[in-house]
Amino acid sequence: MLAPLWEEFTFRGFLLSALARSPLGFWGGAVVSNGLWTTLHATYSWAGLVSVFLAGLILSWLVWRTGSIKPALVAHGLGNLVALAVTYAFAPVAA
Repeated sequence: MLAPLWEEFTFRGFLLSALARSPLGFWGGAVVSNGLWTTLHATYSWAGLVSVFLAGLILSWLVWRTGSIKPALVAHGLGNLVALAVTYAFAPVAA
């Protein structure tokens, strides 16, 4: 649960908010910050990287729409929890 906290504060709380005030604007900043966030997941498949990038854009939109990082923190944590539950539910069991 610490990963979503660190990632949200770093990439959407700090980096996105700084880039949004630059000439890039909000959506340009969202693309740049989420591109960097996606590189943290470099070991993922191409489909995984695309899904991480798109999830980042959605989380960025949540921050923009609500004016708060809290909904993005909750959504990121819930997304990770669901991914973990699905992984454990469908992971092969060692015999």
